[in-house]
Amino acid sequence: MRATCCTGELHWHVFADFLEAGALALSNAVDFRHRARTGCPDIVRGINPGAVCSDVNKDLMGYHKDRLIQEDEQRWRFTNSSVCDRCLADPFLRQLARDHAKGDECSFCGRRGRTKPIAVPFDEIMEVIARAVFQYWNHAENEAIAWDQEDQNYVGTTYDTWDIVHDEIPTPSHNPDVMQEIMDSLGDNVWCEKTPDAITGVERYTYSWEEFCKTVKYKVRYFFEAEEEEEFSDTIPVPEMLDALRDIIESAGLIVELPEGTQLFRIRVHRGGEVCDDWRALGSPPPDRCPSNRMSAAGISVFYGALDLLAARAETMANVEPGDRRRFTVGMWTNTRPLKILDLTRLPEIPSFYAEWRYDRDHLVFLRQFVREISQPVVHDGREHIDYVPTQILTEYFRHRYRAGEDTLLDGIIYPSAQRKRGRSIVIFASQDDLNPREHEPWARKTPILRLDLASIRRVPKPRRRTPPGVQKQAS
Repeated sequence: MRATCCTGELHWHVFADFLEAGALALSNAVDFRHRARTGCPDIVRGINPGAVCSDVNKDLMGYHKDRLIQEDEQRWRFTNSSVCDRCLADPFLRQLARDHAKGDECSFCGRRGRTKPIAVPFDEIMEVIARAVFQYWNHAENEAIAWDQEDQNYVGTTYDTWDIVHDEIPTPSHNPDVMQEIMDSLGDNVWCEKTPDAITGVERYTYSWEEFCKTVKYKVRYFFEAEEEEEFSDTIPVPEMLDALRDIIESAGLIVELPEGTQLFRIRVHRGGEVCDDWRALGSPPPDRCPSNRMSAAGISVFYGALDLLAARAETMANVEPGDRRRFTVGMWTNTRPLKILDLTRLPEIPSFYAEWRYDRDHLVFLRQFVREISQPVVHDGREHIDYVPTQILTEYFRHRYRAGEDTLLDGIIYPSAQRKRGRSIVIFASQDDLNPREHEPWARKTPILRLDLASIRRVPKPRRRTPPGVQKQAS
C-alpha cells in the first residue's frame, strides 16, 4: 500500500518536513502516516487528498514564518546540529550539555552514545552563548554610534563576528567546526560595545571607587553632597558609593558569624625592659597611643590581630628595621560570644561568563578587585595616613551605620593579609576597655568581647634577614 498525494507522487517527503515542523505539524504527520499505512479510505481512495496536502503546507509555512520572526527577535539563527560536552571548552557549557543531553550522536566529533544520550541540541547551547554576548555587545546599527559617510565606516571601535567569538568572549570551544557554527548562528554583523558612550559594568564600579578615594583623600572627608555634574554622570556619586558597596557585599553573602572560641593572635612590639603579660599590655592600645592604621584613624582604639600566628608575625615584622632591638610578644585571644563579621576573605567564585546575568557577575569581578586593592601593603613613609583614609571611612560606615539583621551592629572585619599569602587579618571593634576582664569588679556584669589565654603568652623570635640571591655574606 502506498500513500500518494493529489499529484500522484509519493507522500513520504511530506513526513520528513513534518519532523522539522514542531509539535502540531508533527502530530498531524504521524496521524496521516498511520492512516496511509492502515488503509484509511480517505487516503487509499483519493478522497480529498489535496486538502490534506494544503493543510500540511499551511502548517509548514506558518512554522517557518514563526521561526524567522523568532530569529529576528533573538538576533541569532537556529541550527539543526547537536553537540556533546567534549566539543565544548567552558566548564559551565560542558555541564549544561551533560545535563540536557537528548541525542545519541554529536554533529561535530561524530561520537555516539551507546547507553545514554550524549548530545544536546546546539540551539540550547547557542541560546546561552547569545544571551551572554548581547549583554556586553550589540549590533552597531542598533546603538547610538556615529557613521562616517565618507569612509563608509562606523566611528569608534567595532568588531566583526569573528572578533567577538575568538577574541572577546571566553573560548566556548576548541573545535573549529563548533566555533564556525556559533559564528554562522550569530550572523555576519558589525558589533560594538553595548551603550558605547557610557561607563557600565565593572568599569562603572571601579571608576566610582577611584573617585570616592580621590575625594576623601584630597577634597572632603566628613560631609558628602553630590555635586551637580555627578547627578548626570555614569559613575556612582560619592555620597552613594558606600551604600552601593553595602548592597554588593550583602548580595555576595559576606556577613558571617565568627564562632565563639575562635583563636586570634596578636603580637605586641615593645622595649626590652617592658613586661607584657596581661590583657592591658597585649590588647587594644589606649586612645592616646593609637596611630593611624588601615582600618582605624588615629585615636580610635580597636583590636588588630590575625587568625593564625604566621600571618600575625608577617604583619608585625613587615615594618621592623634590621637594627631594631625591640622585643616581640604574642598572646592568643578567643571571643567570648559569636561575632558578626564582614569577611572579605571568602569571596564567591566568579561564575562563568555564560552562567550569570551581567549585573551579578560584574559585582563579583569588582568585589575581587576592590578587596585586592584595600589589602595592598602601604609604604610607611609618613603619608600612609592619607592612603588609609578610604578604608578608615569604609570601616566607620560598617561599624556605626550598617545593621546586620535586626538592628545588630557588626563586630569586626576580616580581610586578606597584606604580608602573607592566604593569611587572614582581623580588626575587631573593641577598645581597651572592651577587653577588661574586670576580675576585681565582681559586681560588673559586662563581659569582655575577647579573653586572653595567659598560658599562650610567649616571646616571638625576630626573623633573620635572608641574604638576597647572588650576594655573598661578608666574613665578620
